[in-house]
Amino acid sequence: MVKRIREKSIFLVHATPLEPEEWHYIFTYFEAKKNFRYLPDRFCFIGHSHVPVIIEEAPDGEIRSYRQKAEFHDEHRYIINVGSVGQPRDEDPDAAYAIFDEKGVEIIRVPYDVKRTQRKMLEAGLPDYLINRLSYGR
Repeated sequence: MVKRIREKSIFLVHATPLEPEEWHYIFTYFEAKKNFRYLPDRFCFIGHSHVPVIIEEAPDGEIRSYRQKAEFHDEHRYIINVGSVGQPRDEDPDAAYAIFDEKGVEIIRVPYDVKRTQRKMLEAGLPDYLINRLSYGR
């Protein structure tokens, strides 16, 4: 799996800007603050935690987070976790994705056929804990 991609003003990593090759999370203010120091671009998309969130850093270092939608501000930087299509971890079994443009970002949730997906996972021989967690989103 590719661990990082840089394209224009966007940095894509699986886990964190600080250590893209490791499996760390950004759950707290302090983790966000630390990771913004290593963000080489204005925008970073992550996904490892499977918990959708938009984290904003203002030029003065103030950190804010948004659960669903954020408008972009000049000179601000953003770490965006788009969530997961399958295997969510935020107690919402719906699939999550993000719509991103020059004005802002919005995280969208959509239901999908969890039971069908669970049947396919069972047929593929995947572990029960992965199959069961789809129902609960954690």
